[in-house]
Amino acid sequence: MVLNANRQPIPTYTNFNPAYNIREFGIYGEWIINYYEHNKRNEIANYLIKDLSSYTLESQVNYWLKYITNYNINFYSEKINFSQIQNYFVIDNVNYLPQNIGTGFSYLLSILILCLSAKKGNIIIIENPEIHLHPKSQAKLGEFFAFIASKGIQLVIETHNDHILNKVAYEIYKNNLSKDDVVIHYFSVPYKKTTLYFNERGSFVDEKGQEKQFPEGFFDATLKEIFEINGY
Repeated sequence: MVLNANRQPIPTYTNFNPAYNIREFGIYGEWIINYYEHNKRNEIANYLIKDLSSYTLESQVNYWLKYITNYNINFYSEKINFSQIQNYFVIDNVNYLPQNIGTGFSYLLSILILCLSAKKGNIIIIENPEIHLHPKSQAKLGEFFAFIASKGIQLVIETHNDHILNKVAYEIYKNNLSKDDVVIHYFSVPYKKTTLYFNERGSFVDEKGQEKQFPEGFFDATLKEIFEINGY
């Protein structure tokens, strides 16, 4: 299952195919809402349950949507006729069409539906999951990925985001994710690949378990300036 960086934001209206109810989402997310409408009231796998008030796909998606964005937000989809779905968000009891709020909500929603519909042994590939999200939400998205990966679902994440990586390291430190379940492949220009791992403290190590600094050009893009401002 793949979500491309050019994935579609959730539109106000989505075509509904009553005969097409398989876990096929499209690399641009074009079939995600069709699948969601078919399955939103179905219970998801027990190991992916986080909100104990209800075990449905809809309730779990909305739980994580609230948690990651820190908004009192819910997503709703409603069939308005045989072949069309209307989509909208409700924030603090006010209805919003998808195009009237930040696209980060739409992109996040696609990720949540995809991951919470997965089964053990599935492989999910997501390109730039942090698009249009607040830094705090990006970090919480890293926590969500750690949760999914800890349930036997393989995630391949292409990202430029240090908030996600830092949160994954913290989840390892807190024993919410095994250090053995995470590998980092860092690509730099000119072409060079560095492979890193984590130890149980959430620190970067090489293949021999020796602590190692992350390669230049990722975390240190602004640190030098910050240190200079503060007189270090």
